[in-house]
Amino acid sequence: MSDRDEFEKWAKASGYALLKTGLNQYFYTDTAAAWDAWQVARQGGEVEPDFKSIEGKRMGELSPEETDLAYEKWLREQIEWFDGYHRTQIESLLRQIDRLRANPPAPTQGEPDWSDSKTLDSEGWKNPLLAKNDRLQIADGAVAWRDEVIRNLRSQKAPTQGVPEGWKLVPLTPTESMQQAWDLAPTYECGDQEFISAYQAMLGAAPQPPQEGE
Repeated sequence: MSDRDEFEKWAKASGYALLKTGLNQYFYTDTAAAWDAWQVARQGGEVEPDFKSIEGKRMGELSPEETDLAYEKWLREQIEWFDGYHRTQIESLLRQIDRLRANPPAPTQGEPDWSDSKTLDSEGWKNPLLAKNDRLQIADGAVAWRDEVIRNLRSQKAPTQGVPEGWKLVPLTPTESMQQAWDLAPTYECGDQEFISAYQAMLGAAPQPPQEGE
């Protein structure tokens, strides 16, 4: 199991939200801070950025997390070249990062685990960027639509399987008993009535269609 897998197993059990951006970075700041702290803690050192992990690498070779480290390293090294106002803002930002590394905030209620969901990932009520009330409204609409579909399906009558009066189901190929009934019918005059009688005798000898499950 990789270091990232171990972290996510721990973070999920601890209540951290594991939603990621398109760059494979954690969407929630408390999770991102916990991940940074986890990496440093696993190295047995102080809660500081691990700049050694990116030494000798080009920007195109860095992972998203390592890219963030590279930008942070550059800011810390170049801080003295910024003017007073911007330097104050950057220093404040770096102090906040240090505090988050040392003391990750308590996890907030994260997204449910949608991995086993039978609905589409694109459904609006799954979008964590929407307001809670908007997500609830979309979900309520989806549930109402589902219930309406179920009611309509249950109200529809199944097509009848019976045979109309005056009709009979017969095999496409006459059975031996049907052929015998035809042969024994009085058809010596070959008239219409004799033909009808022979036809009826053959239908009378036709077997019943098999029942479902036979």
